[in-house]
Amino acid sequence: MDKQEILELRLKLGVTQEKFAHMLGASAVTINRWECGRAQPSRLYVKELKQLKANSGSYVCRREKHKES
Repeated sequence: MDKQEILELRLKLGVTQEKFAHMLGASAVTINRWECGRAQPSRLYVKELKQLKANSGSYVCRREKHKES
């Protein structure tokens, strides 16, 4: 995944870099580096990012339901 895809995924999920990092088991500094193009995620993180992307629709729906409660 490139920096734009990572940023778009995080924004679609509506989370901060800190929350996104927590979801992936990474640091916020790492997320920032990926989004700025200063570093690339390892294969393990790419796999996790792709899974998050595949499930992002259901995550956003759950988040919206939680806001309504």
